[in-house]
Amino acid sequence: MVAFYTPANERSFSSLIDQAIKETGRTSSLRSIISYGNSTIRECQALGLFARDLREVEETATANPHIYTKPRFFRSVRAIRYATCGVYPKARLPGKVQKNQNYYFYAVDDSYVFKGPTVGEIIQMAVYYWARPLIYYGRLGQDTASYEGGPYTTRKAYFDLDEDAWMYLSAAGDSYVTTLGDEDTEAAYRLLAENWVIADWWDLVLEGIKAKIHKQFGDNERASTHYSLYKQQQVDMKKTVGFEAEVGAMVNDD
Repeated sequence: MVAFYTPANERSFSSLIDQAIKETGRTSSLRSIISYGNSTIRECQALGLFARDLREVEETATANPHIYTKPRFFRSVRAIRYATCGVYPKARLPGKVQKNQNYYFYAVDDSYVFKGPTVGEIIQMAVYYWARPLIYYGRLGQDTASYEGGPYTTRKAYFDLDEDAWMYLSAAGDSYVTTLGDEDTEAAYRLLAENWVIADWWDLVLEGIKAKIHKQFGDNERASTHYSLYKQQQVDMKKTVGFEAEVGAMVNDD
């Protein structure tokens, strides 16, 4: 089998990287192209605060004030609510001016400080996250020892366009099946394979990768062509994907 060849019906981050290598011919630049794939995804996320990146999470207050350490890939807060009292605390700057304020929160270093919740109260949060960086996996049966940074483990899952279904690496590791009989494992495998930006905007991410790799090697003519296509498709993304553009990282509606 030809190195970096992925069938057209297979969709995953790894198959996107294979496609970029196939179209640019840069077989010795795998690690750079993986990096470009992830940076392109983040550039696209940075176009707005997309609903696809919004999650609802809960934190139990252990003190007043309660200190919440932001998890990795935390981006910004959309809304905060103290569940018991029903208060939506405001984002405020810390200081003496807040001494008479009962409910508010502020950011410090890698944490939020929540003033006002009672011990045991549930703090409900709507939070935007960055996509978790994806890693590259080799195709089933492909020897990746000679790949830059290799060898790579076998990809756990991919989306099959022909079947319109996810395919998962079998327990024996010798084939792909439509189900593993364990929904949690299947969900974990899907997270390793792709994210919504790749699933919905495959060509956009591909153009961004190709623009970057051609720029790296000084092929400015092709880099310019792909960059132009990349920026135009970013415009299309902003126009068609529902997102909430907000000023500032911490916002609560009145």
